[in-house]
Amino acid sequence: MSCITLPQSVLEILTTNAVECQSKRNESPNATAEKVQLACEVCVKCMRVAELGLKNKILKNGMQVAEAVGRCMLQNRCHSACMCDGDGFEYPCCVSVNDCAAHGTPTTEPFQDGDLIKVDIVVHHGEGGMGDMARTFIFGQSSDKSRTDFVLRTNRLLHDIVKKFNKRSERDRAALESEMTKQYNEFEKNQEYCVMRDLTGHRIGARMHLKPFIGNGNTSNPLAAGMTVCIEPVTVLANGAASSSKFVSDKLGNIRSEHPQNLTAHFENTYLIDSNLRLRPLTCYESKTFV
Repeated sequence: MSCITLPQSVLEILTTNAVECQSKRNESPNATAEKVQLACEVCVKCMRVAELGLKNKILKNGMQVAEAVGRCMLQNRCHSACMCDGDGFEYPCCVSVNDCAAHGTPTTEPFQDGDLIKVDIVVHHGEGGMGDMARTFIFGQSSDKSRTDFVLRTNRLLHDIVKKFNKRSERDRAALESEMTKQYNEFEKNQEYCVMRDLTGHRIGARMHLKPFIGNGNTSNPLAAGMTVCIEPVTVLANGAASSSKFVSDKLGNIRSEHPQNLTAHFENTYLIDSNLRLRPLTCYESKTFV
């Protein structure tokens, strides 16, 4: 597996933008919901570029996905938040394949039919807000129905959490944590599925990962109207090994299932908490590239 840099013209601009982004972020640590929404709109544009390229097999490896996403950011006058707020991450987005669940470093290794590809994009808009989203795609043709069912079920898990929470009569931090636990337990009734519960969602604004962290059972940091948060279930499909929520982080920072045979999926949206404490999606669109 080889890791190389993006074309110099793209990487140099994004790296320069990252330095500028860090400076502006430190000057203005807060971001309004409107600024986050601007970033989320570009997130969706970038994800559509990745989806179209994967669907048509134009993008054949992780590095090509990262380059396409980076160009889309530049065309929309945005920065890569992964690069300016990602603890030294050097690429415009994360591309995680099969057992790799998150924080995947893009490589030149060719995708294979049936690979589960997680694309995680975090945009920093020039106005100061950040938007975050992730989708899972199945590359090419796959005769394995269990993979398709798993990806679709993980996507539905995210939507069920939000839908059921919004219907609750009481909507606070404890209610959200409770609904997530309830939906995770329901998901895991399939003994081949499990949720990596230690990988949590988070608030987002002028920085990528802000408190409160969502899904860790802690209710000490309340939700508030106008807050923007990310919810992101990361799941595991048993594939020749026992289903396990445990993960390991390799030397590149890639988060992987403890069993390399297993497969993972990741869906994430950024939400605005409205005046009634309901979650309103800012990055929600239905992907058609599951198969």
